[in-house]
Amino acid sequence: MALLIGVALSLALPNWAAADNSKLRICLEDGSPPYSYKFGKRMGGFELLLAERIAQKLDKELYVQWYESEDDDEVVPIYEVNALLSANFCDFVGGLALIESNLRTPVQPSAALPDYEGMKRSDRGTRVNLGELTSTIPFIHAGLTVVLSPKNSGITVKRLSDLKELSVGAEVTTLSSAILIRYQNGLLADHSKHFKPGEIFPNLEAEEVDAVLVERHRFDRYKQRNPETKLSLTEYLHSISYNIGFAALKNGGAPISEVNEVILEFLKNGEMEKIAAMSKMSYMAPRKPAVFGHVSPAMLTKD
Repeated sequence: MALLIGVALSLALPNWAAADNSKLRICLEDGSPPYSYKFGKRMGGFELLLAERIAQKLDKELYVQWYESEDDDEVVPIYEVNALLSANFCDFVGGLALIESNLRTPVQPSAALPDYEGMKRSDRGTRVNLGELTSTIPFIHAGLTVVLSPKNSGITVKRLSDLKELSVGAEVTTLSSAILIRYQNGLLADHSKHFKPGEIFPNLEAEEVDAVLVERHRFDRYKQRNPETKLSLTEYLHSISYNIGFAALKNGGAPISEVNEVILEFLKNGEMEKIAAMSKMSYMAPRKPAVFGHVSPAMLTKD
């Protein structure tokens, strides 16, 4: 993604939510189901339910600031997360992929705030100085899986090479697309198709392809909206996968250790699986390493 290099500005920031030890303040993306969503008065998602349970456990009032992440090549999502925290909108931001690049010192000193609930027109484009990010311990694992068309339901997929006799799809210019092209020196390249964003599951339903390589949570979202679907999820998980946690500022005042204790308890007692089930999403427990390194070209050729 393109990085817009900005000049750090000292701004008189609006009177946003001030720190309050009686509250657990979290920023959540409003259009990221099954993790978090808010459509009018309807709201939910795994991370919202988790935040509610953590707040209850800590005997704190939950304060949620909803925001919208721009679908724009010039917007860097991790800088939007940093800006929200640095502007003191919240103590935590949901949905942080625990990847080394997300936890590095920001390349640019400032970034614009994303659109947020309650934003005034005059606040649009406001830039804030960025801090350094850290995170809670991970609470869920995410990655690429294989979803099968109705006629191929029941096929066991342990490796992508199990699909060598099938047609396989992915969205254009994605990690999935690159893997299908590079895997085992092009084993799947000749019988792979690459679709525009948003078209992958309808094409799988229509059996334009036999299987697709896609993010696991994307299928959870599709299944929520299309409960009658005959598409089937496999147990396959590509090695390029990562954990997810809540983002926080390294030198901020977020109660990270308290939240970590609750997350650890929920991981041990099965509460995470219950929250996922309530959110109608599949659940994978965090895996080692806690923080994923970087994607090398060689990784694209393997499972």
